[in-house]
Order: sequence, then C-alpha cells, then structure tokens
Amino acid sequence: MSKVVQFPPVENHGWHCFSQSLCIVLAKQNFSNEFQVLMLKRMEVAFKELDFSYSMNLNLPTEHIEQVTKQMSVLTKLLQQRTTKLLLSRLEIEIELAKSQGYH
Repeated sequence: MSKVVQFPPVENHGWHCFSQSLCIVLAKQNFSNEFQVLMLKRMEVAFKELDFSYSMNLNLPTEHIEQVTKQMSVLTKLLQQRTTKLLLSRLEIEIELAKSQGYH
C-alpha cells in the first residue's frame, strides 16, 4: 500500500501566520510602522530561505504506515523548532542592523 506523506504537514500556515505574529511582537515593542515594514520585508526573505517542504510517495506495507507517520511527525516538529530558532536569531540580527542604520 502506498501513502503520500506531506512534509511538513499541510496545516503549516506559513508566512502569513509568522508575519502576523511578527507584527504583534514589533508593535508591543513600540517600533515605528516604518521599522515594522522593514522587518517584514527582511524577515520574509529569511522565511523563504528557510522554508522547506517535500512530498514523499512511500510504498509501505500497511503495518509500517503508522510507525513511519509517527516518526515523520516527530521529525517535522523538530525541524519546525529548529527553523523557529533560526528565524528568531535572524530577527534579533535584523533588528540590531536596522537600529544601527537609523531606523527606530
């Protein structure tokens, strides 16, 4: 039996969800609208650089599908956590860079 495994899962909301969260964080820190727009532009580039998806068509015996699906879920979660850490690190750098360039 074959099963298509979407990686990461379809429920990933992507850039839209991330950008909304970013706007909230930046607004709470009282950054100007100009600063927020700049961060959104820069972080969209970073987000797209780190975005990853891959579909696998696995021809597995029925008894292995559940195990493989569980392991793919674990891998997906770990990669999403890693990507989030990388994006947050990049955001910190972009904020410092923008401040040094005179944005507030």
